[in-house]
Amino acid sequence: NLGVEVQYVTVNACEDYSVDVKRLYHSINHYYMRRAKLLSKYEKYGNKAHECLHTSIAEYDEATFIEFSLSITHLYYYYLSMYDKIMKNIDKIKKPRNDSHELYFTW
Repeated sequence: NLGVEVQYVTVNACEDYSVDVKRLYHSINHYYMRRAKLLSKYEKYGNKAHECLHTSIAEYDEATFIEFSLSITHLYYYYLSMYDKIMKNIDKIKKPRNDSHELYFTW
């Protein structure tokens, strides 16, 4: 049945989106842990490696900013695609069968 297949594809798309969002949250957590480790080295060695550590922290921040920007842009377009699929097939999602039963699915 086409309506049931549309529901299945939509739910799978939502699960994929959820996995991508969790991956982004995990990478944000990893970023802060890594940055804290670099800052602790900066505090530990003080003036000895001041310039080198300062440069590495700045480069790490810049690279991570670019990575997060790309990830957020990817999630934004993925969300728009998912929204478009849902809105185009909203009737098939709400009523997957053409019989007289009024079945509404919420998720």
